[in-house]
Parts: sequence; structure tokens; C-alpha cells
Amino acid sequence: MFRSDNIKKTAVILILIIVALDLFTKWLISHYLAPYQAVSVIDGFFNIVYAKNLGSAFSFLHTAPAWFRKPFFFIIPLAAMVFITYIMLKTQKNKIQFLAFASVLGGALGNFISRIYPGYVIDFLDIRITNTYHWPSFNVADIGITVGLVIIMLDMAKMESKKKKSGKK
Repeated sequence: MFRSDNIKKTAVILILIIVALDLFTKWLISHYLAPYQAVSVIDGFFNIVYAKNLGSAFSFLHTAPAWFRKPFFFIIPLAAMVFITYIMLKTQKNKIQFLAFASVLGGALGNFISRIYPGYVIDFLDIRITNTYHWPSFNVADIGITVGLVIIMLDMAKMESKKKKSGKK
């Protein structure tokens, strides 16, 4: 078992690392690249690009009018972060899920801060899977969210499998 204070400190540190790394990398991109400029890292596969994303994942609501988009991307992420914090407090005994939720929260907070200033999210990691398929660009916050959610899903599947093996429903 782990001490509650230690896991909380670890979660706070993880959140701060994700937010700091996310904001720092976005700052670097905005200061050293022009909007939509791309720098090839691995030719034909991986680029660093300065993409302004006014929407959310996969540019969802990117073209929505500002009167709708701005309040939406303030209220919904704020509510989600409050909900994630509530879930974290309820799952303190599950160290893996607690830290995974901290990763999601760190990513959400990084993108939330970007939506407040400069008013959009900077995506810069650009992967081309094949000559015809281009994965949407993303950032460090998106990685934190994705990794956290994958860990949560894997841990939940593991717990469900244990329940089935033990005969519990």
C-alpha cells in the first residue's frame, strides 16, 4: 500500500510537469516558427509544425463562431477538470488510476491555459502515417490526456478481468 500524502504529492508534481512542459514547448514553437511553418525531423514521417487550433481534438469546432466556441471551451474544460479532480479524490486508493487521472488533468489544464492565452491551442507534433494518411497534429497536453486515458482503460479492463476470474459481478 502507499501513503496518501506521497501519491498526492506525486500527482501534483506530474500535473505541474505536464503543464510546464506543454506551455514551454508551445512557447518555443510560437517563438521559433511562423504559423503553419513545418520543419522536417524524419523526412516523410515526422515534422514539427506551428498549427493554431481554435477547436479541440481533431479540430472539433475549429470553424464554429467565436461567440459559441470561446464560452464552450471555457465552461466544458473547467467542468471536466472539476469532475476529474472529484474522481481523483474518490480513487485515491488506486495509485495507477490516481496518477493516470493526474496525467489527464495536467493535459487538460495545459490546453485550458492556452485557450485563455493566447486564445488557441498550439499543436506542433505532426505525423504522417502513410503518403495518403496524415494524423492530426497534437501537443504535449494531448499526450498527457491520451496516455492517462489509455492507462485508465487498461487498468479498468484488468480490474474487470480479475472480477470475472474471481466470480464477482
